[in-house]
Amino acid sequence: AKTSLTLSAKRDIQESVFGNAGFYEALIFSSRISYRYSRKTSGSVYVSWQNNAYPLETTDATVTVPTKREDDLYTVGFSTKHAVRHNLSIGTDLSFSERRSNFASQEYKDNKLVLSANYAF
Repeated sequence: AKTSLTLSAKRDIQESVFGNAGFYEALIFSSRISYRYSRKTSGSVYVSWQNNAYPLETTDATVTVPTKREDDLYTVGFSTKHAVRHNLSIGTDLSFSERRSNFASQEYKDNKLVLSANYAF
């Protein structure tokens, strides 16, 4: 197939080092559309949303009243891959992420460009 669509949903418990919360519950929804341009070259576009819910109330420098932390992480990106030879491929991945939180000190934006090479032997 030249085009494929992948949808996923996941609920998970993750370890945490934030405050007195030893863990948080993560709910993740993601989708990816991939397209094979040729026998050797493919690309994809992806989006995801992740909600992190911390079960215990805590405080930090920006939240002085005990509150349960909750984050939303949004990501969008695209990637390409090209097979140079049967055992060598190169690729790129460009992604933009933003985490919004009810704890302002935990918010961030992250833009990444990754260049990769893979050699299998």
